[in-house]
Amino acid sequence: MIASLQSWRFIFALMIFLHHFPVDGEGLFRAGGTCGVSFFLILSGFVMTAGYGEKVVASSFSFGNYIRKRIARIYPLHIFCFLAALVLAYKTIDGHYLLTLLPNVLLLQSWIPIQSIYFSGNAVSWCLADLLFFYALFPLLVKVFFKGTLKRSLGWVGALFVMYWMAFPFISEEKSHALLYISPIFRLFDFILGILLYVVYQYMQSKDIDIWMCSRSWVVKSLMELLVVFLLVAVIGCFSMIPEKFYYASYYWFPMSILILCFSLFNISGGVISGFLNQKWLVYLGNISFSIYMIHLLGITLMNAVLDKIGLDIIGWQVRLPLFLLVTLIFAVCVNKYYEKPLGNWLNKKLQK
Repeated sequence: MIASLQSWRFIFALMIFLHHFPVDGEGLFRAGGTCGVSFFLILSGFVMTAGYGEKVVASSFSFGNYIRKRIARIYPLHIFCFLAALVLAYKTIDGHYLLTLLPNVLLLQSWIPIQSIYFSGNAVSWCLADLLFFYALFPLLVKVFFKGTLKRSLGWVGALFVMYWMAFPFISEEKSHALLYISPIFRLFDFILGILLYVVYQYMQSKDIDIWMCSRSWVVKSLMELLVVFLLVAVIGCFSMIPEKFYYASYYWFPMSILILCFSLFNISGGVISGFLNQKWLVYLGNISFSIYMIHLLGITLMNAVLDKIGLDIIGWQVRLPLFLLVTLIFAVCVNKYYEKPLGNWLNKKLQK
């Protein structure tokens, strides 16, 4: 995995954390949720194509083995957090609540456009339901978008995005969250964009564009990276002025694409930002970003409840924020080291037999 992109995973996971951190009834960083989710879904398409693009078109490819490994990657932590959510919600559990949990445990919740269902259990797990759908379609998507020329790939993707924009005006503001932000059908466009980005990345490598870029002076490379980051900051800064229908997904397609391509090409030798992103501690935090993402909302809920229970509800958010973040990171490290990785390795060994 490209080190700088791993570090970006942590940065966007942190944005999502800040989005869910409550201050006066609202998230501290409202733009962080939609921005972070867009990055992760686009990056998933990019990373999947880098890791599995050639494998899924090989004659030896087994879809059964492939999908079992993908499920083994996400399901153990999903179940862990699902059970934790049940414990936290024990006072409110009734028949209706249990009924809403059934799609969640099966990772089907994002297909049902009802907020109490797609945000049931560990609310952030809706994204896993989308990813599972993307993984199932991935071999077919690769054969359509990955094999062949860049022109052919651009043509297919262009046709799909025309369909997206044709459907866009017919989606009401009330349904835009459930459809444009949550629905696997519409979020598939983010994933396909990630696949296309890897096709473009390979094309640029074949033309030695990556070598040309990395041969620029450190100052020039730093300026290029700063411009990419400035674009992202500007897009986030204009968030409050953008209609909801746009910032649920399409608003971030261009800046995320530029960011992923830029830091992929500068992986070998980049500028000042790449140098910062390649620090081992930041790359490590990126490696555990899935754990951070999955547990952070449960952790925020639990820690707020504990402080209120012991009479420390007067503690302001300025103190809670660094405390909650530190506890979340420590717990994410432990979950990743003692649960997610050991169980994942054990499952992979079982699947190889």
